[in-house]
Amino acid sequence: MLPISNFLCCRDDPELVITPITGSKVRRARRIEWLTQRRGANHADTKHIKVAVFSGSFSAAAAKRVAKIREPTLMALVQKSILSFDQETARYSLHPILAYYAKEKLGEQPDLERELYRGHAIYFASFVNEREKKTVRERSAAGTTRDWR
Repeated sequence: MLPISNFLCCRDDPELVITPITGSKVRRARRIEWLTQRRGANHADTKHIKVAVFSGSFSAAAAKRVAKIREPTLMALVQKSILSFDQETARYSLHPILAYYAKEKLGEQPDLERELYRGHAIYFASFVNEREKKTVRERSAAGTTRDWR
């Protein structure tokens, strides 16, 4: 099975995807739907759709708190090539084409979408709050107690 990165978006028409084997152009939505079905992503299973709430990469802790997805499920999505995992940073990411598809599908479920974005906002706010506390502690330990707010 070819990795999703081998499927290129056509520069002239972003709705077209060029397949690497035949070089044929296929409408993006149809091609992405075929890819997710082939990779075992069931439409009833919203795990791959839930990670669309993250723009860019995300940690297992963020996925657990925001999307209620545990690490074994994330690794299963990596096995199906729906997610990729960077071992150096220990972060997961969704390919941009699949992210586009997942965001479309997430938009079809407004209650779930609202819940996920609310959870993401809460998680990010607590993340920033913890970083601020850590920075203040480090500065006070170093003797630089200036308030940067």
